[in-house]
Amino acid sequence: MTGKQFQSLIRRHLLPHFPESDVRRGLLFVRPLGQILRGFCFDSSGLDRFEFTVEVFVQPLFVPNEGITFSIGDRLGSICGKQERWWTLTDDNETEIMADVLKLMQREGPVILDKFTTLEDFSKNAITPHTNPYSPYPPEMVAYGAVLLGNKQLAEKMFVRLDETLHPEQEYCEYHAGIRDRAHLVRTAFERSPEDAVGILSKWREETVANLKLTKFLEPIS
Repeated sequence: MTGKQFQSLIRRHLLPHFPESDVRRGLLFVRPLGQILRGFCFDSSGLDRFEFTVEVFVQPLFVPNEGITFSIGDRLGSICGKQERWWTLTDDNETEIMADVLKLMQREGPVILDKFTTLEDFSKNAITPHTNPYSPYPPEMVAYGAVLLGNKQLAEKMFVRLDETLHPEQEYCEYHAGIRDRAHLVRTAFERSPEDAVGILSKWREETVANLKLTKFLEPIS
């Protein structure tokens, strides 16, 4: 299905049950849209355009991205220890299918989303004992969150962890090189002037939101 078709389905069947949310194509997301994007992403199967799944996710907007990332979250159906769910729409099962989707969203969504209601929550919960210790993305996003909070101790701890995942002897891929360069930019700015570092992250937030075509929903940060 197309993004517009998903948007129509979400508006008809789901949005009335999530009054603090809004919809943009295949996204149902929590308002206000500040530093963190939280919500549900509807995604069609590559084999059958009427088959779809739903991902509940949390994405820090101050980390540059061109699209939605699922580093934090999971597919509906698997969050409570079961198997991920796929649904197939037909001409006569829309009401039944969307009622089932709603049931899972209401049951499993809060398991993820309620852990990240604030930037403080995000910095506390984005890295868990199960987080891949070799992935640079978790310490990068927590380091930036700590910068925004003015938490120098946490920021430095995460920048050090990030450096350990990007060991100099490694053969950098383009993705890792980009993380290394922008982390160095933010870290250097933070040491020089916290305001400068916050300015960099604020610019990246606006760029990410523009890439997601969500600019009109963006709330100002005081």
